[in-house]
Amino acid sequence: MPKIAAVVPAFNEEKTLGNTLNSLLHIFSHKDIYVISDGSTDGTAAKAREYTENVLDEFQNRGKMKSLNYLIQSFSLTERYDYILFVDADTTVAFDFLEQVTPLLTDDTACIVGQIISRSHNFLTFYRKIEYFIGQEIYKKSQSSLGIITVAPGCSSIFNTRCLKEIDFSNPTLAEDLDMTIQIYRKNLGKIKYCSQARVYTQDPATFRDFYNQIKRWHCGWFQCLKRYRVPFGWTRFDLEALYLTSEGVIYGFLTLGLPWLIFKYPQLTLMGILADFSIFFLFTLYISYRNNIYRYLPLVPLYYVLKMLQSIIYIRCLCFSRNHLWRKVRRY
Repeated sequence: MPKIAAVVPAFNEEKTLGNTLNSLLHIFSHKDIYVISDGSTDGTAAKAREYTENVLDEFQNRGKMKSLNYLIQSFSLTERYDYILFVDADTTVAFDFLEQVTPLLTDDTACIVGQIISRSHNFLTFYRKIEYFIGQEIYKKSQSSLGIITVAPGCSSIFNTRCLKEIDFSNPTLAEDLDMTIQIYRKNLGKIKYCSQARVYTQDPATFRDFYNQIKRWHCGWFQCLKRYRVPFGWTRFDLEALYLTSEGVIYGFLTLGLPWLIFKYPQLTLMGILADFSIFFLFTLYISYRNNIYRYLPLVPLYYVLKMLQSIIYIRCLCFSRNHLWRKVRRY
């Protein structure tokens, strides 16, 4: 059995950190759980010490990527462990997570990605369930079979420490998980695999404002990393997949922006296209409702479809202004 540690970066996460650490204690010894409070001004560090003695309480906010590196270096984790599981402080881990990923931890594995499930809270978190299903059960499963997973999420991924030694944690980025993923491909550090049976449960935004800020951060982080690593000019399979996904997002975004003109110029063809797209989206929503036994949000499908279109417009905005976004913390509940 490989030696595995759990690492939790936290910034003002007193409200949710206890649940995260309690879930980890079901599968880890408290001696193998490590927490860094990255410049928190609440009781994050004190809460962490209720569950593990391995806590760093930093007064200066370093940012997620640098704080992770500082924690790893401070406890010499890459020397003492074979793998490290990164978990966000608003996320709980299923009791069988390690049982599911362990068979995949082979010598050629750089990272195993678990499935993220949005915890039910309100109509916005239900919409995120739809997004996660499309993004993971369709896109990520397909990417995994082709060996080109584009993002190893920072809340559900377990990394080979051999690979972590080669990763540069000094890059200032809004998407540290994407940055690390690209480095794995560019440095040929190993395979990234998706394990849908290894589940984590995360807390997603419950207000439109937090939803907007999170989406904007994700999209801006995507474009920041693409520019930093000159994607697609690395000409790897990852570069080609990233080019495809970016092109898909840009085309859909500009089609959305151009809808008024398209409806005026080609009304019948445009409305048929919208109807077809909406019908596919409705079927996904219906399936997620059935899968989770939650039907009360079905009347909101038109609103969800509008949100989907607004996200595509945000994508275009971030393409043009990715440098101007500041990280804003999502409010917990």
